[in-house]
Amino acid sequence: MTDSQCQQLPAELEGPLNSVVAHVRYIAYLWQTYKQLFAESSKRRNLPHAEAGDFFRLVDDVLLDAILLGMARLHDKAQEGGSRNLSLQYIIELIPNPAHAQLITELDTRRSSICSTCKTLTRYRHKRIGHNDHKLGKFTDQASLPDFSVDEVDHWLSLHQDWVDCVFREFSPGLTKCWSDGGFHGAESILYAMKCASAFKDLDYKEPMTALQLLKSNKWESA
Repeated sequence: MTDSQCQQLPAELEGPLNSVVAHVRYIAYLWQTYKQLFAESSKRRNLPHAEAGDFFRLVDDVLLDAILLGMARLHDKAQEGGSRNLSLQYIIELIPNPAHAQLITELDTRRSSICSTCKTLTRYRHKRIGHNDHKLGKFTDQASLPDFSVDEVDHWLSLHQDWVDCVFREFSPGLTKCWSDGGFHGAESILYAMKCASAFKDLDYKEPMTALQLLKSNKWESA
């Protein structure tokens, strides 16, 4: 399809689609922030919990729920209980048919594949909300993803981003949404401050040294 053949985004689709884009972009932002704080390495994962465990246990749980439950909600039916859901299925139902029948078929196929590939998210949602799962709810002072890896979450997020891009390619060829890789801009500063705090807590137990030497000797330096 050329630019001259491109059809205008239907008015009834524009608002909900932009809301889905904002939702997926926010999930991507939260996930990058989570990785900065907890998932770069085993040392990085343990640093915030060792230095401010209670607070970062809360941050860990809140971020993880927002990321995983946020993606899971996109798999909801278009409507439940008389109310519309901001879901992939709802977006599909707003696209004019038969004018965009091929797009509808492709999006529905992709949606089914996403739901199948990301079924772990549905199980997580049921365990987190449907009932108080013993294993998932067990307290630990270490940050860890429940039953899946960083690479898996990266993949799940990219599937949702590609799905949205597929809609935009139909109405605006060559235009895809910008998915920023940036997370919370202060995350690295927070971690650096914790490294400094950890190093200076050991000051009384070390031979006199410069501040730079002290930081380099810190066990968290490579985190």
